[in-house]
Amino acid sequence: MKCFCSIIVLLIVVLSADAGSLKVISKPSSGESHLAIVEDKSDGINYFFLDTQTDERLGDVLGDLRGARINDIRASWSPDSRKVAVFISYGTRLNTVFLYSLGDDHKMRLVKFPDINPIEIYDKRSPKKRFSHQAEQAAGYSENAIGNWITNDTVKIVRGDAIINPENDERANHFLVVLEVKIVGVRGQILKLSPVGVLSNKGAESFLSKWTH
Repeated sequence: MKCFCSIIVLLIVVLSADAGSLKVISKPSSGESHLAIVEDKSDGINYFFLDTQTDERLGDVLGDLRGARINDIRASWSPDSRKVAVFISYGTRLNTVFLYSLGDDHKMRLVKFPDINPIEIYDKRSPKKRFSHQAEQAAGYSENAIGNWITNDTVKIVRGDAIINPENDERANHFLVVLEVKIVGVRGQILKLSPVGVLSNKGAESFLSKWTH
């Protein structure tokens, strides 16, 4: 009996320690999915989806970025709270947006949609300027953002790259493209693609500041 009680006490201690290492980063403001993105510090730092009603882990958040130096994670949930766009800032001046959808198996699945190269899109619009050639000659970084959900299945996001002027960092060129992505299961379809224009530092900062997520 004494041994059995000791096992119970030990189990309670382990569960308490595990719960103390978890922190909710984001959860929907509406809907009935009980989903949340949670930070886990029990073994390094990791992020995963959690069913807050059952405490069941529903999938990894970082994907290929697991192990990277994560600076910030923000999320925008669909109105029905079954889909989410996740903004991840990592490394030095790098960021991206991942899309996830709750499957029939009650697991969060990464939504794959056509990748785009913002600079190549601008090359096609202005072939004489050869922006991609400039990118090969200079350092750069990524710029992405999340917009509003248009429907339960469709969200706006920004894909972008910046090219740093090697002689003057204040004269970087920013290539931003707004996408409307429709999610069907674990696949995403780009419904609309809208280049914003080649922007200056101030122009890009002003534009991205309007994307609240």
